[in-house]
This record gives sequence, C-alpha cells and structure tokens, in this order.
Amino acid sequence: MTRSIIRQLVPEELPGSLVSLWEEHGRQNREPDQDKFSTVLRDVINNYTGDHLFLIFDALDECPDNEAHERDLLFQVLKGLIDEHGKKIRLLATSRYEENIRCHLEEGLEIDLEYRMNDDVEAFVRDALDHGKLSRWKKEKGVNEQILAKLLDTKEPRRFRWADLQIKRLEKCKKRDQITESLETIPKTLEETYQRILQDIPEDEKEDARSILTWLSFSLEPLRLETVAAVVGFPHPEDVVGTCTTYLVTVSPSNGTIKLAHFSVKEFLVVSESIHWYQLTKNGGHMDIANRALNDLLDKTEVLTEEAVHDLPLLKYAAAHWSGHFSELTDSDAKFRDLEKKIHRLFEERIVYLNWRRVARDNFQLSSWNIWDDVLEPPIYLACEMGMQSVVERLLSQGANPCTEFEQSTVGVAARNGHLTVVKLLLGNIGVSAEIALDIASSIDLDNVPHEEVEGLLNLLLSTKALYDKTANGCVLLNEDFVSAIAGNKRSGRRLMCLLLDRQDKLEVPVTERVLQAALRNDGGGETMRVLLDRRRKDIQITEDLMESVAAVSRYNPDISELILQHWGATVPLNQKIIVGFVKDAPGKVIELLLQIRGHEIQVTEELLAAAAAANGDHAVFPLLWERVSGIEKKQIKITWKTWLRIVRRLNGLERMEMVLAKCDQGYFLESEIIQEVAKDNDGLPLMRMLLDKREAGLVVFDVSEATMIAAASNKKYLQQMMELVINNADSEILVNEEILCSAIRNEYEAESALEYLLELDQNLQITEQVLASAVVWENYQVLELLFNRFPDVPMTDRVFQAARRGVEVLSLWLKRGRHVQDGQLIGRLLGQGIVSLRELTKLLDEGLVEIDDNLVDAVGTQKALIMALHGYDAMEKLLGLRRNDITVTEEVVLRALDEVCVDGQAFKILMDGPGSAVPVTEKILEKAFRKDQSRLLDFLLKEGRSWNLQKVWDAIWQNDCYSLWTIERCSNALLKYGEFDVSQSLLEFLPLKEENEGFSGDELDDLVNLCVGRDISAPAIEMISVMSFEWGSYWTIRVFIDRLGSAVPMTEKVWDALWLNDEFNFLQKVIISNILLQYGKFDVSEILLEFLPLKEEEGVFSDEEIDELVNLCVGQDISAPATEMLSEILFEWGNANSIMKFVKRKPTVQLTDGLIQRAERNERAYKKVLMPFLYSKKAADQNIKVAVAKTEAEED
Repeated sequence: MTRSIIRQLVPEELPGSLVSLWEEHGRQNREPDQDKFSTVLRDVINNYTGDHLFLIFDALDECPDNEAHERDLLFQVLKGLIDEHGKKIRLLATSRYEENIRCHLEEGLEIDLEYRMNDDVEAFVRDALDHGKLSRWKKEKGVNEQILAKLLDTKEPRRFRWADLQIKRLEKCKKRDQITESLETIPKTLEETYQRILQDIPEDEKEDARSILTWLSFSLEPLRLETVAAVVGFPHPEDVVGTCTTYLVTVSPSNGTIKLAHFSVKEFLVVSESIHWYQLTKNGGHMDIANRALNDLLDKTEVLTEEAVHDLPLLKYAAAHWSGHFSELTDSDAKFRDLEKKIHRLFEERIVYLNWRRVARDNFQLSSWNIWDDVLEPPIYLACEMGMQSVVERLLSQGANPCTEFEQSTVGVAARNGHLTVVKLLLGNIGVSAEIALDIASSIDLDNVPHEEVEGLLNLLLSTKALYDKTANGCVLLNEDFVSAIAGNKRSGRRLMCLLLDRQDKLEVPVTERVLQAALRNDGGGETMRVLLDRRRKDIQITEDLMESVAAVSRYNPDISELILQHWGATVPLNQKIIVGFVKDAPGKVIELLLQIRGHEIQVTEELLAAAAAANGDHAVFPLLWERVSGIEKKQIKITWKTWLRIVRRLNGLERMEMVLAKCDQGYFLESEIIQEVAKDNDGLPLMRMLLDKREAGLVVFDVSEATMIAAASNKKYLQQMMELVINNADSEILVNEEILCSAIRNEYEAESALEYLLELDQNLQITEQVLASAVVWENYQVLELLFNRFPDVPMTDRVFQAARRGVEVLSLWLKRGRHVQDGQLIGRLLGQGIVSLRELTKLLDEGLVEIDDNLVDAVGTQKALIMALHGYDAMEKLLGLRRNDITVTEEVVLRALDEVCVDGQAFKILMDGPGSAVPVTEKILEKAFRKDQSRLLDFLLKEGRSWNLQKVWDAIWQNDCYSLWTIERCSNALLKYGEFDVSQSLLEFLPLKEENEGFSGDELDDLVNLCVGRDISAPAIEMISVMSFEWGSYWTIRVFIDRLGSAVPMTEKVWDALWLNDEFNFLQKVIISNILLQYGKFDVSEILLEFLPLKEEEGVFSDEEIDELVNLCVGQDISAPATEMLSEILFEWGNANSIMKFVKRKPTVQLTDGLIQRAERNERAYKKVLMPFLYSKKAADQNIKVAVAKTEAEED
C-alpha cells in the first residue's frame, strides 16, 4: 500500500532515498521492510513543493483484517502520515461502520453518510424504472408505484446491493402478476436474498457451485474464467456463470477474470462453522484448494511441454499457489496428514517435481523454458527454503545431501527464511562448522521465534570451538568474524547482538572497526549500532576510514550517522573527503546536526556546493550550506559555470538558482553555457522564465542567441514553449537555419512537432542536403516523411543515401512519398555503391515502388535486371517484353541469382519457355538451390517431370569442404523430403574427415543431433557421433546431446572413454554426466573409477559435491571390489557424514575395516557426533551376523 502511494506521488526525478532503496534491494531481488518504504514516503512528501497533498482511501473496510495484519499496517501508515505531515496532507477515507476502523480514525472529522444513502438508493431505483429493463412497464398503470413502494418503504436502512438484486429479480418477470408475486415474496435483508439465490441452484449443480464459490472466496490471485471452469470440469467456461448466476459472480470483459459479484457475497458465504451446503470455512476452503492443486500436479507423470502447459490453466495456478494455501492450514485438521503425503510425493517423484518447478518458475516464453535439472532447485534445497520440515526429514532419510547448495546452502536458505526448526534439523546431520555458524549468524530471521529457542540456537552456534581465538583475562575471546556476521544481519542482528553481549562476563565480544563497518553496511543496522554504543561505548574507536563509511551510508542509514554524531560528533575525524561524503549522501537532518556540532570547522567551498547540487537527494542540504555563504562577489566563494550547470540539472533547480542569485550582485553575468543548459533541460521552462524576468529587471545579464535556439530545439518536454521564449526574447532576430533544423531533427521525442513549429515560423525554409542527412543518420523516418510531403521536390543526393544505415528504407520512403518519376540512374548508382542490394530492390518490386523499365535496365545492366526479374513472374514478363533478344542466361547468372534473390519458380519457367531460350538447369544449380533454401524454385524444378540425379546432389553437398555442418544438416533435411538417402553412411564417411581437418564446435554438434533425431541411424554411426560429441563437446553441449538422444546413446567403452578424456570440463561435471547417462542404460564404471580416481586424488581434495555425486554414481551400480575399496577409502577420508552413511546403507556389502574407521576418525569434514555411532553400530551388527553365520555353518557341519 505504501508503495502505491509512493508510485503516485513520486516526481520524475527520483529522490535519493528511493534510488538508494533500489540499489540496496532491487538488484538483489530483496523485499525492503516497511520502515524503508516509510522513509522514502517521508522524503517524497517533504520534497513536494505544492501547498497540500490530497490522499483518498476508499472502502477501508475491504482491507483484510487478517493474520498478516494488513489492516493494522494500513492504520499505522495513516496515523504516521497524519502525525508527521498533518499540515501538508489532506486525507479522505471512506468505510462502512466497523468499530476497529472508527476507533483508529476517531480524531478526524466524521461525516455519517448513512442517512444520505436513502436518497441515493431512491435515485438508483427510479433510474432503473425510467431507463432500465423495467421501463417497459411504464404504460402499465400502478406498476412503478407498486415497485417504488415495496423497494423504498422499508424499515431497514436502504442498501444499493439489496436494491440492485431486487431489481434484477423483477427484470425477469414477464407478467404483471409475476411482478406482484415477486414483490410479495421480496426478501427483507441482503442475507435472505443470498439464501434464496443459493436455494434456487438445482440439486445436481450444488457441488459444482460450492467448488466455484470456494475458489473465488479463497484464491490467492484473480482467476480467469477458464481456470475456474477447469476446477469443475466444465468444457464451456461460460457455464460457470450459468451455474452460480450473475447474482453471485461477475466476469471482467477487459481481462477475462471472474470474481464474486460483491464483497458482501464472501461475507455471507464464509463462516466460522458451516451448517448449510453453501457455507464455507477458511480452513476448509484452503484445504480443498490445496488438495485439488496437489492432485493436479501429481497427475502429471510425464514430462510436460510448453505447449501442453498453455492448455492447463489450473496447473499454472496449482504450481504457483498450492504452498500458499497449505500455509494457511494447521496440523490439527484430520485431512492434514493426507495432504502431507501428497506433498512428500511432489518432492520425491522426479518427473512430477520437474514439471512443478518448470511450470512454477517459467514465464512461458521459449527462452525461459529450457531449464535443466541441475539449475532447478534440488528438492532438499527447496524444502529448506519453504520450511517444509517433514519433507526435509523424509528426504534426508532417503539420502539427500544436507549440504546441498543452489543459490546458497540449505542451512543458509532455511535461516534466511526464518525456518529455525529446519536449521536445527540440518545441523543435527552436519554439525556446526565455523563457516556454517557465520552463514547462520549473518542471515537468520528470528522475528517470530520465541526467546528460549533463540537462546538455544546461539548456544548451539557458540559450541563451535573454531569461533574462539584465545583466552584473555579469564574470558574466552570470540572470533571477530562471528561478531561481524551478527552485526551485518539485516533482520535479527540487534536481537542476537543483545544476547551475545549478555554473556560478556564469560565471553569477550570484540567490538572492532570491522564489526562497526558490518553494522554500517547493514541497512537495518541502526538498532544494532545503538546496542553497541549503549553497552560498549568505551571500546569503540572512530577512525577516518570508519567516518568515510558513515558518510557513505548516511543516505540509506541516516540513523547511524545521527548516533555517531550525537555521541562523538565533537571528536570524530573530519577531513574534506568526509565532509564531501556527507554532503553528497546525507539527508538534511544529518547535515544540520553536523553543522551544529562542527560547523565552525567546515568551510563552504564550491566543491561542497557542487556536491550538494549534483548528488544529494534531499533538497534541504543545499539551502543549509548556502545559508553559510555571505556573498559571491566578495570573493568568499566563486561559482563557476560547471557548478551552475549542476544546479540547473536538478529537479528543484529553480528554487536553488533563485537562492544563489539572491546573493549575487546586480547585473551578475551568466555564461551562455548555463543558458543553453536551461534551454535544453526538460524541466527548464520555469527556470528560463525566472531568468528572463530577472534579466528584464536588470538583476542578471546573459545572451539569448542562435546557440540558445539550437539548445531549445533539443528540449524533449517543453520544446515549443521553450523555443517561443527564446524567439521572443532574443538579443537580435534569430533566423531558422540549417543548424537549428538539425538540432530539432536530433530531438528523439519531439522532432516532428519541433519541425512543424519551425516550418510555421519560416514558410520559405530551404531543406538542405545536411538536413536530410541528419534525419537519415538519426533514422527519424517520420521527420523524413514529413519533409518529403511538404517539399516533394527536395533533392535527394547520393550523400543522403550514403549517410543512411539502411539505404533501402530511405529509398522506399522517398519512392512512396516523393511523387516523382522513377530515377533509374540513381537506383543504379545506389546499387553500384552497395547502398542497396538486389534482394532489397526485389522487395521494392514486390511493393510496386520500383518497376522494370528501359531506364532501370540501362542503369543497372541487363544481367542484374534479369536477376531482379527472376524474383517474380510479372517482373520477368515485363523484362522479356523489353529485352528478350538481349538476354543471355548462363549457369553463372542463375547461380548468382540464387545467391542474391529468392527465385520464383514461375518466373524461371517463362524464362525457360521463351523461344530460343537456352536456360541451363544443372545439378549444380539444384545444389545451390538447396543450400540457399530456395523452396519456391525447388518445388518447380523437382515437380516438373525432369529426371534428376538427387544422389549426385546429396553427395556434392556432403563432400563440399566449404559447407558448414549447419548448411549440410539443413540441405539434407530439405533433400530428404524428395528422396531417400543413406544418412548413416554419409555420416560415417564425412565425420572422420571433418574431425581430422578442424574438429567440431558446440553448434555443429547440435546440428548433428538435429539431423539424427527421429531418423533410423545405424549403430556404428550413432556411436561415432556420440564419441565425437563427448570428445569435442562442452559440458552443456553434451547435456543437450543426451537430452535429445536419450537411450539412443550407446553404452560402449569408446563413448565413456571419450567422455572421461575430454579436458573441456571438470571432474564433477564428468561424474554428473555419467549419472545422467546411467539413467538411459547400463555400463560398468569400475574401470573408469580405477583409472581416474587416483588422478583426481593427486590434484588434491575432493569437494563435498564431487563426493556426493560419486556416491550417487556407485550406490545404484554393481562395481568391482577394487573400485569399491578405492572409493570407500576416498569417501571415508574426504566425505561428509551424510555421504558416508548413505554409501554404507546402500552398499551393505562394504566391509567396515579398522582402516576405514580410522580414516573416518581423521576426517575433519564429517560430523563425528552422528557418523561414528552409526559406523560402530554397523560394524557391531556386521560382526554379529558373521558370528551367527559361522555358528550356523558349524551346526550344519
């Protein structure tokens, strides 16, 4: 709501606080808190230059009074506006009578509209009788009176909604006695009216009606009619309205959304406990919608395409909002457990999860649909982000890695979203390292967490020995990094810092410059800084570096600046750099405080004024500084034109310039650069008027010249008014010349209106070559069109066309608007200079702007004219009529035509059919036609009955060393429409030569896949392509390859060797691809592991992700004993507890030797508290099994 007010009030030049807010949050896609929005709103209102602001809030009672405290926030904002800006703001709010609204606004003037409503309702009813459907009863004596008496003579207060529904009932009456009966049975209240409407719904439609009303009452976004129809399975969406009637629902004609017809409908339907079939409860409504949404998602067990999803509107809603409905429920509901089971399936079934995330994250544009598995959030990560504790527990029990990372770690994302129970659950599986402790401390949100749980979390974090540096004075010294992390926490830093400082008797908490810098950078760090100042003031040292940072953050963290200045203002370091920093960024109240405390040390220089004029978003800063300047001409300070320009360019330039000029001597001279800047400034019009008034009074002196007019012509907002001011106040007559016209043409927003104005000023303007060239260079075709219309005989020279980026556009416009005979010589020159091409000329031929005539043929030459004519039947017919005897058609000409234009089959035919014509038609021409995708000519040539050797064309294309794979793929696909060819054999012959000569790019490998998909390619060819793709491809290219070919990728030793010998990607990526490959087929990776694991180990440590992917690779496969032994040693040496436990559980045959146990004990990554009990228990169980087996064998013997 605050955002809406800001959006409507904010001026064109954004205030500094709003810019800072965007810089802090927009780029990081973070939501600012309400305090930040309030700060911006305060600045916007303070900077408003008018007398009063009028804010109107209609229907406050429709603002939800819910658990999200939306209505409380509204009242908080309104009260803040009234308290702080009562003199400037005028506020009007309307509402039905509700006690909590009345008590919040009781101090304002109250106008009770209740008694006035009767007159309005009466006017509404009379209008319906006079002009609505009921007007047809006017001639029936007494009908209108009867209706008026019944609708208006009521004991209850008159209501528009009740009257409207009764009129709709009466409009359906076809007979007088029906009207009488309707009036006799008229419901007394709105509630009774709704009851009757719902009772009239047929019995067999009540279930559907209830579902529709449930979704409309509790949906989390406006629903389209098609979506609601899908809920109840109506093939015809309009039947939704038929079932619920227009009394209850209404459809917006502008966007197709459907909603309840009036807010009173929801008030009637939603109750705390339902009795009647139509009554809804909040919990039941959200339960029904969540259940249906999850059912829809779980039904989609095959990978969905973008096209399919477009036809499933309900699925889009389900993907986006099922969790929102689920969050409204409590686990006390009997159906809650069944719902949880469905949520578990959503996260555990791979295709279902993939479909959900694709639909939920996609905007249904092609570019955003290609989302790979590994850039979707891993299920464990998303469950942590959403705070789904039971889902996290299940995924961990199934082997999910608790250290999974996506945009951040699982612990980090759970902490940042305030899910403390999930954080503790993860820590129970991975332990608390220094890195994890810092991550949690810097980001966790504890807003709604009880004190005891926060204390427990802090105890858990502080149990990490790595967070302590040394012991000092009987206290343990806490690591500076940890304290800095807490100081930088934007959500809960203050709370954690207080708890930390409560432990100072046993814990030494360092408050260093680094800790203070972290609080400064924290846009919510004001309260944290206050805690540090209150409790550790004697330990705080304010350095120059720290003060520079204080100044830099004062724009969006002014509270900290005020705190520092209030406590240490008299003693803090204060050099020129720090002062300039404050002036550039601090709001007025901070500058005022600084001047009060240290003003005697601060000399107002031009540098300070320039900084205040150019950078500061608070308009109060400049006046504060300027008040300290006694006079310009007394040499205390000199304002140069560069500083004047900075003043002019600000939104409040008028106010500031008047302020500065007030201290100038009479007759102060303003340089021409300043006046020109005012003339072209979008908001410079009032400023220019003020300066001209002062010039008229002799207070200032400046020139108004042609240069001023040139600047005014570039004004993008008040162009005509500014030019009129300049013309009327010029020192001497200004003649509109070439330079002024060119300046106007360069005006990207107002060029046309500027030109129109200038043309009105001077009816005899000369449009020069330079003016036309300017319009062409700036691609201002509207201006060019205007000039051609007003000056049809304007000369178009070669230079004008040469200036154009696209000469054909200028030529087309000239030919359309020039009203002159076709200039064949000019077209010939443009063609010769490369300004237009033959292909572009054929486009003009199609548009009828150019025609084949003797003049054009002479200018461009017979051969080029022939190439142009091959584009169309009519052009060729005309050319043959003009120059049939002069035309010689060679193979070279046809080949060139195929390069230059799209050749038309019919044009080619009449050229071939002409008497004495000898048009060569060879396989070479056919090959070129395929290569240039000349479909119109190919259709003619291949269907005219000639016997073609298409195999020769096919071979020529594949054997041409100059063709790219993309060209070969495209030509091959085209040829395969006309004949059958052995693609596999061609691949086997061609690919080795290609590989030997230059290898393959990623795009070329994609082209190979495109050629093979959907075709019967032999196993040797597929293996060759796979080997080459894996040998030459990048990680992403190979991912595309596997995704496209799937199970067709052969699981051979050659293919796997090519993958693992490819140096283009790293070890982790090779393991990931191996895992993906094994989803499509089987392969024994034992030899791969034995060869490449030692090489990787020589490079250094294995990352958590590498270990995790290796475990995934091996737990589902049968690998040899040597490979298992090698992997086990690496895993127990480098793996985390979760990976080791997952491997042991999924590979029960692994022998837990003393060597492996010792490796686990040395492993610093593994959380021993969880891992070692598991290993000892497993080893003991294995030993018991051995003893039992030995005993059984002994008994059998």
